Amino acid sequence: MVMLAVASTATVTATAETALSINYTDGTVTSIALSDISTVTVDDGTVIVTKTDASQTTADTSNITNITFGEWAGITAVNTDSDSYSGDVEVYAIDGRLVLTTTVNDGETVNLDCLDNGVYIIRAGNKATKVRK
Repeated sequence: MVMLAVASTATVTATAETALSINYTDGTVTSIALSDISTVTVDDGTVIVTKTDASQTTADTSNITNITFGEWAGITAVNTDSDSYSGDVEVYAIDGRLVLTTTVNDGETVNLDCLDNGVYIIRAGNKATKVRK
């Protein structure tokens, strides 16, 4: 488990594991932990990643630049430092959309499991950091 500082007001809990990353022609990336993958197939120009929970991620091969395997930090939670921060924590998608907001008290955790894999900006107070989930 890796702890990343969010500008001294919060920490981000991450687990490093190997992942399959699908890189798209529009510059976006979808990363899926290998431990969550049941099968990967290509059928009629579509890559189908079936996860262990039976959900699927699909992508048209014409929209993919490459598929790689490598280390990935799966962000699971934001923890506020024990006596330094109480207030709003906001999570923004890389395109600027506010995707999650909550209020925390000292030492509380914000669960990010509800978010899709991607790049996010986490803001706690007037400090922010970019993370990849």
